[in-house]
Amino acid sequence: AKIAEIDKLKAVPSNCALVQAPTLNPELKAGINLSDYVIKRDQQFVTWQTLVAGSLTEIGRAISAALQLKKRMQISTIDMTGLISQCSSASQILLHLQHTISTTR
Repeated sequence: AKIAEIDKLKAVPSNCALVQAPTLNPELKAGINLSDYVIKRDQQFVTWQTLVAGSLTEIGRAISAALQLKKRMQISTIDMTGLISQCSSASQILLHLQHTISTTR
C-alpha cells in the first residue's frame, strides 16, 4: 500500500516535463548492441531520476500550499521566508542530482 502511494507521488505535472528523466534515443538504443547490464543500468538511472522528479514536484506543491496560506494570512511572513528558503535549497540539491544522473547516463 505504501509503495502504491509513493508511485502516485512520482507523477510529474505537465508544466514540469523538463524535470523528468530524459528518454533514451530509440535509434541509439536500436543501433547499438547494448548489453543487458547497460540496459539495466540505464533503467536504474531512470528510476532514480523519476524519484528525484517526484520529490521536486512535492516540494513545488508544498510551496504552492504555503503561498495559499500566506494569501489567507494563516502563515507569517517570517515563517514563509524560512520555508521558501529551505524548499529552494532542497530543490537546488535535487536538481543538481538530477543533472548529475543525466550526464552520467
